[in-house]
Order: sequence, then structure tokens, then C-alpha cells
Amino acid sequence: MRFSQKVREARRQAGMTQRQLAEACGISLRTLTNYETGRSFPRSEEQLRRLAQALGIEESYLRAGEDISALKWSKDSPCAKRAQGLIEDFTDLMYDDMCGEYEKDVLLCALQKIYWEAKGIL
Repeated sequence: MRFSQKVREARRQAGMTQRQLAEACGISLRTLTNYETGRSFPRSEEQLRRLAQALGIEESYLRAGEDISALKWSKDSPCAKRAQGLIEDFTDLMYDDMCGEYEKDVLLCALQKIYWEAKGIL
């Protein structure tokens, strides 16, 4: 996902208008429009920081390709704490020398299968 798409999507998810986000960041509406259309990017780290802060997301998410670790859980999500624990356990398992590459692949396939089944696709 491109920077412009990330900004636009995050703004919409935050329920903000372009004008509200521009004011929260201390930039002009035209500058924000240019960000969302891909015509320009923040010129400084400070501008990028303010943009991410106003949107409630990590700067690294705006800077790079899709970065799952940069996404934040909704504060009122009932599953957030439980899911975060699972993610931490999964991360530890993936980086542990106890599991071979084949076992890691099997585990990932199992998780993907659970996901697709829960979505009703499998």
C-alpha cells in the first residue's frame, strides 16, 4: 500500500475530515490533499511524526511497506490483550531454534487455515 493510500485510509478509519487532520497536524489542507493524492510527502521527520500521531498510528507504518507490527489495536477491542499474547508467543516460537523450517511452515499453514475457516472461505 502506498503512503497516500495509508494516509487516506487511516484518516477515514479515524473518522476525520481532511480539514480536521490538517489542523491537527499543523499543515494546510492543500498539503494534506497532496499527501493523499501522492503528489508530495512530509518534508521533515517532525511532520511525519505529527501526521502519525494525529492518526493514532506508528510512523514506521507510513514510511515502509505493510508493517503489521506497526498497526495498533483498538483500545476498546475485547480480543486485543489475548491476541497480543498469542502474537508474542508466535513470534518467540518462530525465532526459537527449537523449530525447524518445515515445522514453521506447517504452523503458519495451520494458522492460515484457521483464519480462512473462521472467515467462512474454507
